[in-house]
Amino acid sequence: MARFNHHSLTIIVFLFLSGLNNNLIAQDSPCTAVAHSTTLINATTASSANWTTPVNGIVNPTCVSPLPTVNYWIKYTAASDEYAIDLDFRRQNTGSNRISDVGLQVFSKTGTCSTSGYTLLRCEDQATTNVFVHMSVTPGVSYYVRVFDIAGGTDDNFRHMIMPYKIGQTPCSAILVPSLPYSFTGTTVGGNNYMTGGCNGNEPQSSGTGNDYFFAYDAPALSWVTVNLSGTTAANYTEVSVLTGSSCESTLTCLSNGSWGGGLQAKSSPATANTPCRTVYFRDAGRYYFKVDASLSASGPFTLNLTPYTVPSPGDFCTNAITLSSSTPVSVTNTNCAYTTGPDDPTGSLYCAGTIENTIWFKFLSDGSGTPVNLGLSGVTCNQGYVTDCGGSYCYYGASYQFGVITSSNNSCSGTWSSAAACRTGSGSISVSLPNSVPTVYYMILDGNGGAECGFTITASNVAPLPVEMMFFDAKLIEQNKSHVFWATASEKNNDFFMIQRSRDGLNFEDIGRVNGVGNSNDVTTYDFMDNNAPKGYVYYRLKQVDYDGKFTYTDLAVIKNGTEMSLVVSPNPARDVLSLKHELAAKGSYELIVVTPTGSEAMHSKIENHDLSKGLNVDISSLPKGMYHLRLVNSAGAKYFARFIKE
Repeated sequence: MARFNHHSLTIIVFLFLSGLNNNLIAQDSPCTAVAHSTTLINATTASSANWTTPVNGIVNPTCVSPLPTVNYWIKYTAASDEYAIDLDFRRQNTGSNRISDVGLQVFSKTGTCSTSGYTLLRCEDQATTNVFVHMSVTPGVSYYVRVFDIAGGTDDNFRHMIMPYKIGQTPCSAILVPSLPYSFTGTTVGGNNYMTGGCNGNEPQSSGTGNDYFFAYDAPALSWVTVNLSGTTAANYTEVSVLTGSSCESTLTCLSNGSWGGGLQAKSSPATANTPCRTVYFRDAGRYYFKVDASLSASGPFTLNLTPYTVPSPGDFCTNAITLSSSTPVSVTNTNCAYTTGPDDPTGSLYCAGTIENTIWFKFLSDGSGTPVNLGLSGVTCNQGYVTDCGGSYCYYGASYQFGVITSSNNSCSGTWSSAAACRTGSGSISVSLPNSVPTVYYMILDGNGGAECGFTITASNVAPLPVEMMFFDAKLIEQNKSHVFWATASEKNNDFFMIQRSRDGLNFEDIGRVNGVGNSNDVTTYDFMDNNAPKGYVYYRLKQVDYDGKFTYTDLAVIKNGTEMSLVVSPNPARDVLSLKHELAAKGSYELIVVTPTGSEAMHSKIENHDLSKGLNVDISSLPKGMYHLRLVNSAGAKYFARFIKE
């Protein structure tokens, strides 16, 4: 039979009382920590000294002095789809025993609390009555937060909240789009919102308090993606915006290349609202973010679909503008899914529109007869534009359009642009009279107001047939050292052949192939050519179109990147007077700077002596006409750096 002495009895009583004390003060150690809350709730550290002494990795805080006497423990275990948490600890709003100066430690731990292995992650003394911490977490790991009053004392009242972030809830945890086409189905729910509002021109900026979803997409340069947001509840205002920034931690702004003047609002009621689809143009390569968001009261399901858009529709942008012939009507239904912006489109007020996400282009040649060209729109039907903020309430942009007529200095998309007629707006039939004393190539641009889609018929009088009319010209890298050059004509007149030309620098070209033309045609004709020996680095292509009589013209340039030659960081882009160039890995040295136009003409050539490109280089471009340019820097060691930019 076991025997007890008075020492054993003392130990048993002590252990019993210790356990009873832990039950009464249920937050004074990690093993009795309270569960976290996602709303601010009131708490009190303790009514007696209960400081947890160092054990199993738990250490006294080094960020405070003297050592506090009481503490309060809170436990949080990260779920499988969570990547970060916000810790929000503050003193209570009222009361005589409010905590004076909030301090806290954060420990991580796997397994049960009774085993060793606590790891100190943070010690926070932010010298205020509040402490706010945003920190990364690992799914399945438990985190223990010890809160205390840095000023010491007991019975200190405070408030606490731990808010988890799920994968995709912020730009830095964005769901990566691995390839196109891509589809994701989810639900926006009220709660942890990363950004307030969306892009300009849609639902009010003060809304957007629902749960954000972010998707990261690494876009190649000069590429298009069609965005569709569907599956939303009819009464909801759900939006998808395209954002850009220097990093996921930077301030994100709406994509500013002109193809995305606002977010895409996906409200499906009333029926006259726009369909939730738009094609986005990515002029520069880089990482972009698609943000799906709904206001707090309109949270609900959605499906995001991203699909590649590689063959532009006629009228998408300048280089494939729809050709008008004399007195032959052309009927068009403008859709945001199809019409976007292109690499050589002009910028600024020439569009006669605030946003150009659904712009459609037309092109025609006046016959020079002296009788003015009459350009007319008839049978116009426009739906409403996107939702916008009307003094704190929802309303729609008007069911109307705006358009302008412009000319180019070289009768092509790479020339210097000027206005040929004042900007016009309307919602019904309209006509414009244009000068016709000499044959003139005119371009007309029409845009739906605030994303409105318009159907209409357009006619032009006293218009002559164009010669070979290019719809588009492009090149794609198929595999290493192999590229596909392809183009299409809307009509041809006396077209003998095309000579495919290639260049390493955008200035000096060589002939690499010939494709015969069809001579004369009023139908769309497509062509292609395979370059099986594309050199490394950036490769430029152009076409030399030759008539039967030997006259010829050149197309704009198409460019591919074959291999890993380095690209410059260019800002701002578009730029007006000064262009900033930078490359983090560039060596200090002397450089040769060459700027060429899309047709290959040299626009600028200079020497830069003994410069550190990693610290940036400012280039004066104020003398350049407006338009797109290709820039190349070559250092004394032969390293080449390439970029594209637009001069406003």
